[in-house]
Amino acid sequence: MFRRLSEKMKNKKPNKTGSKKEKSNRWLPGLFAIVGLLGSFAIYYFFHETLLAFLFFGATVFFLYVFFSKRKVHSEVEAEQLEEEFVRIFTYFSIYIQDGLPIYSAFQELLKYASPTMKERLKDLLNDIDHDKSVKPYVTFASLFPSLMIREVMISIYKMVDEGTNETYLRQYATIFASLAEDKRTKAKERHKRSLGNVSFLPLLASGLTSALITIGIMTVIGGLTSHGI
Repeated sequence: MFRRLSEKMKNKKPNKTGSKKEKSNRWLPGLFAIVGLLGSFAIYYFFHETLLAFLFFGATVFFLYVFFSKRKVHSEVEAEQLEEEFVRIFTYFSIYIQDGLPIYSAFQELLKYASPTMKERLKDLLNDIDHDKSVKPYVTFASLFPSLMIREVMISIYKMVDEGTNETYLRQYATIFASLAEDKRTKAKERHKRSLGNVSFLPLLASGLTSALITIGIMTVIGGLTSHGI
């Protein structure tokens, strides 16, 4: 079972974090807010157009909302991708222990398949195991992932360390891990469907808002010319 699952997973590339990009985007909300406030004030103060200033400010609020919504979605997707990576690399772990490799050595072997983020987590796990032979290092590692099923997987691995990799505990681990893998596949399909919906909806909404602002701007200019008798 584990070997078949590894064949499905082996073509997936490890997830790499975009920390530099995230750092460069931290100042964007503040910039949007400043531009929105200054722009709205300038329109009201210099052109005396209350409606246009209000709409400009409203557009700023809208784009800030979209920005933070995308950031939240990105964070959730990143967490899901790490959980999917957990399933991918622990498929190899499963094969290693089935072939008789000690669990600690199997953890070490996973380092060569892991992304930078996952590699750091695995190194911390190994370091904690070196200093603490209880279940705590396994639970601490699992707590880095939102899924409670990963906690169950790690506890089942600890049981194999504590009681030995006999058939009973190996079968228990295999059952829990298979459930986790199926859950991740289902969620990945659902997330893909949601992303397709968002991609088609947001550009239409932004285009509609832009068109509305342009139309209102033109009507405001025409109204100003009319009021001056031009």
